[in-house]
Amino acid sequence: MTPAGGEPANRKELDAAVDELTGRLAKAATFAIAMMKDAVNRGQDRPLEEGLRIEARNFARAVLSEDAVTGIVAFFQKQEPEFKGR
Repeated sequence: MTPAGGEPANRKELDAAVDELTGRLAKAATFAIAMMKDAVNRGQDRPLEEGLRIEARNFARAVLSEDAVTGIVAFFQKQEPEFKGR
């Protein structure tokens, strides 16, 4: 927790949490994350209908990606996926 305007209550715990999160994100399906970020960035100041079209297009791109296949195969084989960002 960060007190208002102050340093984190426990810097060591914060650093550990950041390290853990960045480690998980580095192993994640980076293409899918990129598609989510793109949808948020491009859709946030647009009408809802237009934002939903952007999201749907990006979802279709992500679900048809090589990383999606890698993730599904790894799931059924009970292995850690090795995503390539494609």
